[in-house]
Amino acid sequence: MAQFAALWAEVKKSIGDRTDLDTEIKSAVNDATVDLGMMFPIRQLIIKASFTTETGVSQYELDTAVLDVIDVRNDTDVVLLSKGDSREYDLLDYANADKTGTPKKWFVDGNNLIIYNSTPDTTGFTISYRYLLRVADMSSDTDPFPLPRQWERPAKLLAKSYMFELLGQSQQAVSAHQQMMATVVTRKSVNYWEKIHSKEASVAFGDSGEDW
Repeated sequence: MAQFAALWAEVKKSIGDRTDLDTEIKSAVNDATVDLGMMFPIRQLIIKASFTTETGVSQYELDTAVLDVIDVRNDTDVVLLSKGDSREYDLLDYANADKTGTPKKWFVDGNNLIIYNSTPDTTGFTISYRYLLRVADMSSDTDPFPLPRQWERPAKLLAKSYMFELLGQSQQAVSAHQQMMATVVTRKSVNYWEKIHSKEASVAFGDSGEDW
């Protein structure tokens, strides 16, 4: 497994070994690592968690490691909740008129998962959700790359793309991004991310068995 020093040193070399951009290069490598998890379904970053509802409570705090919630399910009734939004929630004026019952919708507000329509009417609904794990930034040169080994090259290429863009070298930035996509697409169609979000995968709520 590559260490942080080797990763950012290779990116640095690609921009001419400039010594005045070390901070930006390290940031680009960390940003690229996080962004890969948003762009592609890396199985090791898709985590399942659950909690039990409380009567009359619609807001539940998420762990700080949650980067994005993929889908939510009521395990008690084996029903997938539909994704809503804050505008709909506000329009329903839940502060005064919300009816309690079985929650059917959800959205994320900051670091909170909101389940509504309706607010839980009992303590005891088991709500599970799949989320995208926020990987910790690498800071020490000896920190290991946090993704599986096969993602090292895409991360370096994406970081190079970010640095070229920062330097105003748009053609090189596009080329590096295209190379990154090619290394991924040759192994798996990017449309697989759609499968992760599909109703069938969500209802199953299990591991897809496929590893990027």
